[in-house]
Amino acid sequence: MTPGWLKALIVAIPVALIVTRATKRRSLGASSVDPWANTGDPEIDPDDYSAEARRFYTAKPAKDKGDCLRLGKDHNRYTFGQYTVCLTENQKQTLFKGKLGKKLGCGVFACAYAIPKNTTKVIKFTRDSEDVAALLQAQPTGVVPKVSRVFKLNSEGFNEHEEATTVYAIELERLKPFTPADRERLDEELPYLNDVGRYGAPDTAKEFCADRECSPIAEQTVDAILKLRAAGIEWSDVHSGNIGLDKNGKVKVLDLGVSGTKLVEEPQLLADGARKLRRKRILRPV
Repeated sequence: MTPGWLKALIVAIPVALIVTRATKRRSLGASSVDPWANTGDPEIDPDDYSAEARRFYTAKPAKDKGDCLRLGKDHNRYTFGQYTVCLTENQKQTLFKGKLGKKLGCGVFACAYAIPKNTTKVIKFTRDSEDVAALLQAQPTGVVPKVSRVFKLNSEGFNEHEEATTVYAIELERLKPFTPADRERLDEELPYLNDVGRYGAPDTAKEFCADRECSPIAEQTVDAILKLRAAGIEWSDVHSGNIGLDKNGKVKVLDLGVSGTKLVEEPQLLADGARKLRRKRILRPV
């Protein structure tokens, strides 16, 4: 005969799981349509996106000191680590109209800053030339933020070991990031997207998602992967921190680093005041 306390436990555990899953099904922001509706609960290995990995991507960025910006993050896979670049007055004037904006967030190689009195664009600083090259090359696809200006700073960045690196500044469209709760939910689904093209590339996102019950966010991300591949860019760093939503709620890719895309010609050197970029095409697929 089963003891009373054991019967209660058997009932309580499924109820707790149902409540937990219901809590995770909240919609993004104030959207009138829940992008997570009818997605099912795919079986994901919890080790793929551990709590430690999530803390790394959601951790607050390091504080700056005056006009010296602390960019990037330390990472056990990349030895260069966090680096610092100090802006000149002319660089501040060109990029921020003289006053630095608020730091919005950082990845391994880059950080994004708000532009004072500008809610539609941000300045992204990065040491990853592949990201710069891919963002520009992918402009016609419509699945990356719109780029307004790109500069190479004449002041180099330095890590704690005094190793120098080139730093680029990109003015681009500001996207809405996902909340930590939504990112956690996304990262339960996005590991499947790394299979796009691995066993034969599908023609469309709907074809890929036919048997996977993709959410609308995931399906748009698959569409972005396919459009980038068609443009000669292999994007493999698929996780919630590397996508955002534009003003129309469309998914766009924030970071195309480690894609193998190469700069054919460096962007204009920013040492003095603002100058127009060269109009000639500076990139080609490698």
